[in-house]
Amino acid sequence: GLCVAWGPGVEQMTAMLRTVGGWRCYGVHALKEECHNLRIPTDGLHERADVLVRLFNVLAWQHMSVLQLQSECWRRRVPYVAQTRVSNVVLLET
Repeated sequence: GLCVAWGPGVEQMTAMLRTVGGWRCYGVHALKEECHNLRIPTDGLHERADVLVRLFNVLAWQHMSVLQLQSECWRRRVPYVAQTRVSNVVLLET
């Protein structure tokens, strides 16, 4: 499922769960198309579960503040450049 430790608000979480609910009925090809539409790389992902994890991660990143994204980058050992726009950070691979 969708696991977010940073505590989104009720409205954010409701919107996120609605999005995830739509993905639950998608096959792997439809999920990859969704990734393509969102400019999320899927190279090397062949299993449906792996594509879902990628989508879940990006969905969570899209709702994080810059400070939360910095913390997530640090946790994943991804270099963070302070002048980088949030939209560029969201495109980071998992």
